[in-house]
This record gives sequence, structure tokens and C-alpha cells, in this order.
Amino acid sequence: MNKMNEEEEDSLTAFNARKKSRRRMRIRFNRLIRRVHLYFGLVLVPWILLYGITAVLFNHSSWFTERESMQLAQAELVELESAKNVAERALEESQIEDVEIVPESARWVGYLSLRGENQTDDISVRIHPEGKGGAIRTRPKSKDEAEWTEPLQKWKPFDEAQEAKLVAQAMNALEPADLDFTNLKIRSYPTLKFNVVRNGEEHTLEMNLKGEVKVDDKETLRKKLVKLHVTHGDPGHVGSRWLWFLIVDIMGFAMIIWGLTGALMWWTIKPTRKTGGIALTFGFAAMTILALSLWFTMGME
Repeated sequence: MNKMNEEEEDSLTAFNARKKSRRRMRIRFNRLIRRVHLYFGLVLVPWILLYGITAVLFNHSSWFTERESMQLAQAELVELESAKNVAERALEESQIEDVEIVPESARWVGYLSLRGENQTDDISVRIHPEGKGGAIRTRPKSKDEAEWTEPLQKWKPFDEAQEAKLVAQAMNALEPADLDFTNLKIRSYPTLKFNVVRNGEEHTLEMNLKGEVKVDDKETLRKKLVKLHVTHGDPGHVGSRWLWFLIVDIMGFAMIIWGLTGALMWWTIKPTRKTGGIALTFGFAAMTILALSLWFTMGME
């Protein structure tokens, strides 16, 4: 009898030891998750602040500038024919055989955009084709009188022979990639930026090699921040741009880990599971509905 009691006690002791061991492992795992979540959050603070600030600036183009933005009231565009009528007329006048329009599928995507100017401002207008409103944006014209740059606007740095040589060099550079391609053309040139002195005053000229010249077009802090926000992609060579590309990757993966560890932290706190589950479901549902609505509006079915 005593032997059986001893065996039961030993078994119970072993069970309790295993239970305590699992509990300690769970505590350590939860602590690790919290630490990962916390330290990733601290590392990401500068980038999250930058992303948040630049996203707001990117979304509000008139903030911290001399630009102004005004909303247009709802107004039907009487002269703009319905999308259905235009689609039907296009098929009819094109005389394409065995093609019928899908009922209720025709719609306008995007906005009617117009540009104009007055004595002081450049003006852009955007109007919804179905009369849901729109926006007017004004931007002060450049105050720099730069008529003296007109000869530069007519000057071209490369002739057709030089362009052909550049294309040939690019094709040679692409050979190791083993890609099939034809009709390679130059789409754009890098911007040329240099300083000149005129009448004792120094100016910075920026030429995009298409005949457009900007004089003393200094970038504001706002422009610089927005440029950081939209800079992305592998430049193909090591440098500050490549390091930024690497940081963007780290930022993306770190935010994924941040989100996953946050979800794990929430799940380990049982009293918060129900409320947290409702919040999580609402977040995913709202994102899905909004994304589908935007894709449909922009014609991205």
C-alpha cells in the first residue's frame, strides 16, 4: 500500500513538474513575443513617424505651400454623354462584327481634368463625370523671369546617332540577362542640374533634356519629405538609394512581425479575446470593403 502511494506521489510530482515546465516555457515564449514586439516597435518609431508625416503631406497637397484647394459642388456635366451611349456608339461606328456590349457594364472611370491659368496662378480642375463634385487647385506661377533660358530650352544634347549608340550600349548591358526584346527606345534622360552666374547673380538650372528648364527651383522641406515617402525600388547599385531600399524592406517585414506578435500578445490575454476578435474582424472587413470599392471606382476589376 505504501509502495502504491509512493508511486502515485512520484507520478503526481512528475505531472506537476511537467505542468510547471510547460508553464515556464509558455511564460518565456510570451515574454519573448512581448520583447520582439516592443523592440521592433522602438526600432520602427523613426520610420513610422516619417511615414505618417509624409503620408499626411502627400495626401494634402496644399498644406505648407502657397497652393490652394477648393471643392466643387455637385454639377451634372450636360455635354458629357453617358458612358453607355458612348460605348454603344463606339461599337456601332467601328463596325466590329459579333461584338455586343454587356448590359450595365459601361461607366466612366476617373475624372474630367482641365488646366488653365490667370495672371497670378496656374489652375487645375478635376470634375467627376457623373456630377458628384470635384476640386479646384491653384498654384502661384513662378516669380522668376527666366526668358534668358529660352536658348537652352531649344538646345538638345544628343543627336540621333548618339541616341542610337546609347541604345546599343544598353542592349549590350542587357545581354547577360538573357531576355528576348525588340524595339528598345530611350524613354527619358536623367535630369541635368548645374549652376551659372548671370549679372553677378548665381542661379541653379535644372534641365530634363526635353527642353524644359527650371531656374532656382529650390525644394522645400515638404517636397523633400514627400520624395522620401515615394522613393522605392532596387536601384541596381550599392549606395544611399540602395540602403534606403533595404531599410524599406526591413521596415515592411518588421511591420509584418510587429502585427503578428501583437496578435499573439492579444490572444494570450484571455479576457481580451472576444473584444479584440470583434475589433480585428471589423478592421479586416472595413479594409476589404473599402479596397474593393476603390478598385471598382478606378476600373481595377
